[in-house]
Amino acid sequence: MDRHYKAFISYSWSDKDWGGWLHRTLEMYRTPHALVGKPSTLGPVPARLHPIFKDREEEAAGHGISAAIEAAMGASEFLIVICSPRSAKSQWVNREVAWFKKHKSKERILALVVDGEPGVTFSPGMPGEECFPKMLLYKVGDDLSPTDEPEDMPLAADVRKEGDGRRGAKLKLVAALLGLGLDDLIKRDDRRRAIRRRWALGAMAAITAAMSVLTWVALDQRNAAELAQRDAETQRDEAQSLVEFMLTDLRQRLNEVGRLDILDTVAKRLLESYAKDDLAALDPDTLGRRARVLLLLGEVENTKGNLDAALARYTEAAATTGEQLRRDPENAQRIFDHSQSVFWVGYVAWQRGDAKTAREYWRQYHDQAQHLVTIDPGKDEWNMELKYSLSNLGTLEMDQGNASAAETHFRRALEISTALLEQKPDEIDRLITAGQAQAWVADALVANLKFDEARERRLEEIALYKRVLAASPENYVVIEPLVSAHRSLALINLYQGALQSAQTHIERTRELAHQLLSADPANTLWLEFAGRAATLHGQILIYLGDFSGAKSALSDATAYGDALLQKDARNVAWRLEITTRSKIFLARLAMMEREGGNFRNSIQEARKDAKALAARDRDGVIAAGNYAAALEYAIAAGEQPPERWADIIEVLAPLRARLTPEASICLARAYAASGETATAQAIAARLFATGFRHPDFIRLLADYPSLADAKE
Repeated sequence: MDRHYKAFISYSWSDKDWGGWLHRTLEMYRTPHALVGKPSTLGPVPARLHPIFKDREEEAAGHGISAAIEAAMGASEFLIVICSPRSAKSQWVNREVAWFKKHKSKERILALVVDGEPGVTFSPGMPGEECFPKMLLYKVGDDLSPTDEPEDMPLAADVRKEGDGRRGAKLKLVAALLGLGLDDLIKRDDRRRAIRRRWALGAMAAITAAMSVLTWVALDQRNAAELAQRDAETQRDEAQSLVEFMLTDLRQRLNEVGRLDILDTVAKRLLESYAKDDLAALDPDTLGRRARVLLLLGEVENTKGNLDAALARYTEAAATTGEQLRRDPENAQRIFDHSQSVFWVGYVAWQRGDAKTAREYWRQYHDQAQHLVTIDPGKDEWNMELKYSLSNLGTLEMDQGNASAAETHFRRALEISTALLEQKPDEIDRLITAGQAQAWVADALVANLKFDEARERRLEEIALYKRVLAASPENYVVIEPLVSAHRSLALINLYQGALQSAQTHIERTRELAHQLLSADPANTLWLEFAGRAATLHGQILIYLGDFSGAKSALSDATAYGDALLQKDARNVAWRLEITTRSKIFLARLAMMEREGGNFRNSIQEARKDAKALAARDRDGVIAAGNYAAALEYAIAAGEQPPERWADIIEVLAPLRARLTPEASICLARAYAASGETATAQAIAARLFATGFRHPDFIRLLADYPSLADAKE
């Protein structure tokens, strides 16, 4: 195994919540800066305890440890055993402890007590249930069975209140994993916590001050006295300065750590103070702040998946900025403010699959950005807006399968962002923007079957993000696109038949998505990242022959999709690319494992979803591809007659020039099965010439030797 793990977590399935907590806690832990690189009993102190391996499938243990688990333990420096009366009785946990003792080192075994009592086996008169597995208490024989000779018990951290508590237990384990003394680590960690607490208190003090000032302003306005009026004006000015702080510096800091939701309550209180005012009576600056507060609230609602509430905020913001623009139509700042509002209205429409409305608003956004550049061609901010607008238009083209048009938009956006980065090569925002521009070009290149260049674009993108992370390691603004970059590389490698590389990148994708969700489990964008990653991971594992892992990943994807759709059942992208897609591959898995009942249930659900979405958006390339894939598997399993290949041709053929590579495979198979060999050969030849070696494509060529001409 190429992968190296800092630790392997062994636990009973009954303690899975503790397993999840420990995994998140250790992977998110950052060593105090002053200790990084210093010598320890294990060598130089690392900055992160990453990665940590956590196995979730206890039921798959059978009568022995799988090769994958052995490999993971063999690649792990430490074994951490979550100890409870359940794990003490778990054959799975005992086997893992025995294997690690025999093949690795008993000195590298750590214990985390979550329930029961450790070592009471040796003191029969003591109350309580034993929490240490037998393999921890006794020496292990050559056959991995316990002997009668007691073993020195390992270092144990006790998470219970009467023990070390959660923080104390965490630091005790961290100290052992880093090879440091516990006292020094606690002192350093206390110092870091104090610094973070001061920052947080400062931020909250600023928020409290803002609210106090706003309240004072409201009370002062009731006083008709001239002196009180002057005081009110002074206080209002201060309040406006604090509002600006909240909308700029504080917002940026909270966005970087993934906690934009903290501003929700304050923003709502601010909006209440504006709600009493007539738009026509407000001065331009107040109108601008009101619009920005509305957009902030819309973003918060959007991250929670409350799209109705988000759209209401965005629409109200657009009305406010529209009033600004009506008063001063050539004012660049007013044009900019209104462009932000119409972008977000279009964004919600795009999320819901309403391409027509999205295009209407995003075209307005592009026209306003172009107007800004015309007014002041040398202003970087306006050029950046033009870049964003081009990316949006490219996205719409991609959604409709117009990859060539999308590539044109994205390349123009990349030219702008590259030029801006050259002016200030170390500016974080420009590094991120340039990386995202590379990402969009890469997506269009993949759709145009230009895989080698697409890979290079993605690698350049990741290199830009690494420059940001070197200065700001936990910047969630850059971790977000890094998730997508690794997922894209996994897909490109899958298309070229490099399954092991695909597996490496999709595992990294899921690790990063998990890191995001650990910070904010309610963030729907991050849930979407996790769902898309799990869906692709399941597919890759099917091709690697790991059916158990595939089923686990696809089940995760379904759960993520269900959680998202509970927030907004009308979000077409979530249903198309996570829920329906994962159901289709779960059906395929059941077919491959000859589970007829499970196949019928899964494929019926998948076909129902796919058919409904394809009917809803008849020009939707992804919806049509899902429908065709579900029907293909039903035909292959004998659940539908071979005559239904004609239905697949009917759905996909009109979209042939815009299909995804996977859908193109499906269409070629339908033509081949229907005896239309020449058309199937034409599709296969185009795919083969680009270096496309997806496992399903290789299987198609094997199933239909008449398509061998595709290799010429």
